[in-house]
Amino acid sequence: MNICHVFKKNKEFDFKDFFFGKLTIVPLLNIKKYSEFTYPNDKNIIPLINCVNYNSKIYEFLKNILFKTVIVKSLESCQNYLEDSYNCVNIEGDYLSNHGFMNGGYNKKKYGIYTIYNKLKELKEEEKKEKSTIEELTKKIEKIEDELIDIYDKKSTMLAQKNGCVTTLNSITNNIHANDENIRTTNEKIKHLKRSNNINPDESHNGVDDINSLNDEVKKLKEELNKIRNEYDDFKNKLELLYQKRNENDSNIYMEEYEDIEKEKIHYEQKIKQIKKEMESVKSNIDKILINEKKHKKKILDLCHQMNQINEELRILEGNEENIRKKKILLPQGIKEFEEYTNYDKQELCSKLKSITFELKKYSNVNEKAGDRLNMMMSDFNELKKRNEEINTSYKNIKEMIQHIGKKKDEALEATYIKINKYFSEYFSYTSKYYT
Repeated sequence: MNICHVFKKNKEFDFKDFFFGKLTIVPLLNIKKYSEFTYPNDKNIIPLINCVNYNSKIYEFLKNILFKTVIVKSLESCQNYLEDSYNCVNIEGDYLSNHGFMNGGYNKKKYGIYTIYNKLKELKEEEKKEKSTIEELTKKIEKIEDELIDIYDKKSTMLAQKNGCVTTLNSITNNIHANDENIRTTNEKIKHLKRSNNINPDESHNGVDDINSLNDEVKKLKEELNKIRNEYDDFKNKLELLYQKRNENDSNIYMEEYEDIEKEKIHYEQKIKQIKKEMESVKSNIDKILINEKKHKKKILDLCHQMNQINEELRILEGNEENIRKKKILLPQGIKEFEEYTNYDKQELCSKLKSITFELKKYSNVNEKAGDRLNMMMSDFNELKKRNEEINTSYKNIKEMIQHIGKKKDEALEATYIKINKYFSEYFSYTSKYYT
């Protein structure tokens, strides 16, 4: 934890008072004043400056450091605040800066977490765009289906009209045939009466009356036949005109519909090609993201390894520095050179050795302190190891989530392509049946 020591000019202090922690000296006269602003009204955030006890003299200094830092519940909820240049700290102690870099609770750095969230956001936006294009295509396909249904309805109504005309024409022809049969029977009767008149001249008067009546009936039948034939000719001409108009209308309508359908076909083929290109680009982007993710993972592991090495070297250097400092304190000033002890005899050397061992016994508790320090460092190492495992699990979860989203997107695109292909195959089968 940093210890901020505020001092005036020419004030003396002893560095030995700051044996633990780090010392940060801040000249308050050179600090620029920070402009006032209000925090967003959100229950999920807590300004960090409200959680710190500080002296009023260092308020301007803390404003520059802590005003843009907020405490959030989780990393997912701080994405909007990062876009507004806030620095976020979650409850677990992870610090996420507005540049997208993240510092853990033990000075281990995890790079690229915010980048992964941005990629996920871009993929979701692309998925929404693809869904909107799919919905537009389905609407256009439904519109084409409705137009086809209208065309088939028109065709069925015209066929019904044609069948009605054919039935009326058949009834008229049947009436004509019936009238022809009646005329034929009457002619046979007239011939029979003429023959009978030649055979029986006494009955000629009655035969003449019958012949006159039959002739009148024949005239009526002929008039009726002529009338029916005229009606038949008129109806036939009207029917031919109707057929001609229907063929003209059919040709015009179907040519227009065919041209529109061809245009729609070309348009949808271009759309399908564009969607295929977009699918390929999305797949290539996903592959690039996965490759970059592997690279970032490797960089993270390398950085973690380097940080571990640096921490280990710092720990060794701190231990060496501590030992050197203690040795400087313990060793008497003006140590004699080794050559001075060559003139001593055996008794003098023994007495000197006893005095040195007696002095060393005074500092026997130093090893106990070193053991306690080693135990503390081992506990810190275990906590760091546990933290590293948690980071690796969270990284794996993020990677699995990205793969799951990519898989869902590929499935959606494949299902859309199958559906579009199905609709186009049905559409062209209908058109081929109609024109054949």
